[in-house]
Amino acid sequence: MGTNISTISSLQHRFCLSTVRSLKKPKDAGAFLHPIDPVSLNISRYPSIIKNPMDLGTIISKLWVA
Repeated sequence: MGTNISTISSLQHRFCLSTVRSLKKPKDAGAFLHPIDPVSLNISRYPSIIKNPMDLGTIISKLWVA
């Protein structure tokens, strides 16, 4: 992968963080908070179908690094 160069403003970055935090709050968000474990869920084809898996926790982590 190449380098990550942020092209969004500070205001846009704060908006993204706020939006993802809001998405994590509802009780139905539980399935989207952490990465999928294809082994424990017995879905061996998951990695071949989903090339770039992304959960809300990973998105927040990536935004904090940006």
